[in-house]
Amino acid sequence: MVTAQADGTLKHWHATSGRCLHNVPPENENSLCTLDFNTSGTLLATAGKDRFVRIYDETTKTVAFSMKESGSLVGHSNRVFCVKFNPQEPNMVVSGGWDRTIQIYDLRTRGPVNFLYGPHICGETIDFRNDGYTMITGSYRMNDVLEVFDLRKLQRTKVIDWEGTGQQLCDIEEEEDSDENPATESATETEENKTV
Repeated sequence: MVTAQADGTLKHWHATSGRCLHNVPPENENSLCTLDFNTSGTLLATAGKDRFVRIYDETTKTVAFSMKESGSLVGHSNRVFCVKFNPQEPNMVVSGGWDRTIQIYDLRTRGPVNFLYGPHICGETIDFRNDGYTMITGSYRMNDVLEVFDLRKLQRTKVIDWEGTGQQLCDIEEEEDSDENPATESATETEENKTV
């Protein structure tokens, strides 16, 4: 298990004993906010306050390279709160943060190759579908909270309505519970009728 510390330290832990196995000291007083492994577990991406995405070689536990800007693409201009490997495209990493951009990186060029503007990312709220080009983001705002993007076209394809309270999920769970167990609902109604 690996943890990213607010002081910028990366720690590798033994899951069952709870013992720290390896400690990577912080770079440039960076506060780490996010990390993600590639599907094979050989690379680890981190990001945070200093706006760089760092790729670690998990064999050597060292930084293989850092990514921020490339040519006319300037990368992030504010803190990064989510970094995510694309499980179907092993050379693609995306990141998002307070600057309302999703940066798209290619590990072969070691920098950004494109970006999307819009999502206000404040946590681990980027994920991919199994097709490798459909990406969903969650934003910290009242409108357009859940957005779906097609990375082939670099366009938003859908906004999923979300009222932001979690009540929608509770309502769905209650409906499923009552559908699965109608006897409980009948017993509750009978109990209410007795007390009237």
